[in-house]
Amino acid sequence: MKKTKLLAAALAIMMCMCLGVMAADSEDKKAGEDIAVRLDDEKILVSEFEKAFQSALGMMQQQRRGNIPPEQIGGFRKMVLQDLIKNKVAIILAKKEGIKVPAEDIDAEITKIKATFPSEETFDGMLKQQGLSVDFLRNAIKDNLTVVRFSESKTTGVKVTEEEIKEKYEEFKGLGYLDKPESADVAHILAKVDTGADEEAWSAAKEKIDAARKRVQAGEDFKKVLSEVSDDPGGGVYPNTPRDQMVAEFEYQMFSVEIGEVSEPFKTKFGWHILTVSARSEGGVMALEEVAEDIEKGVTMDKKTKIMDELVEAAKADINIEILIDLPEDKKEEEHAHEASDPSQGSI
Repeated sequence: MKKTKLLAAALAIMMCMCLGVMAADSEDKKAGEDIAVRLDDEKILVSEFEKAFQSALGMMQQQRRGNIPPEQIGGFRKMVLQDLIKNKVAIILAKKEGIKVPAEDIDAEITKIKATFPSEETFDGMLKQQGLSVDFLRNAIKDNLTVVRFSESKTTGVKVTEEEIKEKYEEFKGLGYLDKPESADVAHILAKVDTGADEEAWSAAKEKIDAARKRVQAGEDFKKVLSEVSDDPGGGVYPNTPRDQMVAEFEYQMFSVEIGEVSEPFKTKFGWHILTVSARSEGGVMALEEVAEDIEKGVTMDKKTKIMDELVEAAKADINIEILIDLPEDKKEEEHAHEASDPSQGSI
């Protein structure tokens, strides 16, 4: 489970960086390709835009756990192109100020990304699956670091006051973003039964779970027995598990068994289980102390983003920007696309 999350995180990082790939020496740019946008002597190719759009769309649909409605696709395309233009303008400004990214810094970033994959082969396979080359990724990282360092040079000294943190806390609290459900630290042993299995398989699983419970009751450590006999591919230990995350039979046991006790064997669609709970936390609203640091980071980022947006918008007046591809004009589509692009609304 953890490896899957790491892979997803690494891929998201790679895709986000690829939204800003405009480097002129990319091997993915072929002579004579159609141009999506001209910015003075710079350009964004149609192929770059389409690759960025597909990457952003894939991430968005994964975050939404579903497809974006067809009527919102046009607005989403427009939003992605505008983000590419902003990024390109920021790169132009950074180059004018002499911001450079040494090759060793790019190498270091690639090493960090590779470290989130189980092997070099998995990393290469992910690039191939997404239709990316290593050179493409290097240019993405270069552009990303260029913009980051330019932003840092323009936003040093940004401060957030305690009053701003408190105001944002009250805003989040009022919107329900800081509500936390009742949760439990739970560990379970599963004797798995395959879908469609016969009664004999269910009986064998029940015998297995009864034997495991007997070992625990005789004094063996629950987690030791779990590691030896459980069929849960996720490991079986789930700290801070909130309500409404597990199947109903599991949840009932998780919030009814005495802390430190071992449940009676119970049945779910996955097989037979026993569980134990080491701690529970009541639901409620997160305290200011719990989230103050995250709120400070968020407000700081908002302030820096505003400064950069203003710089980029001002710079656009001095750059001849020509959009050479057709984009939707329907404002409703654009508004829907921006709504769709905010899956983390309410996060800190």
